[in-house]
Amino acid sequence: MKTDANQDAFCRVIRIVEPKKLKLAEAEGELQAQMDKLNQKRAQLQQVTDKLQALNDEYAAMNKKKKDLEDNIQLCSQKLARAEQLIGKLAHIN
Repeated sequence: MKTDANQDAFCRVIRIVEPKKLKLAEAEGELQAQMDKLNQKRAQLQQVTDKLQALNDEYAAMNKKKKDLEDNIQLCSQKLARAEQLIGKLAHIN
């Protein structure tokens, strides 16, 4: 009799637990699918972030080059002005 009572209790537990196990397996499968999608999106985000960083680096380099060229133009303009003054003064001497 005790065995029958134990078996009945065991059967009741199985009837309660088994559907929950199935739902858990289904939820874990869905979680894994969503995690796969999330990891895919993270990889895409990393690619975009890397590309953006490369563009920002290139932009900074081009701005530095532009500044260097502007400085060089300014220096050349000053040299040209001094050369014109020197030529003018030399022309007055002769």
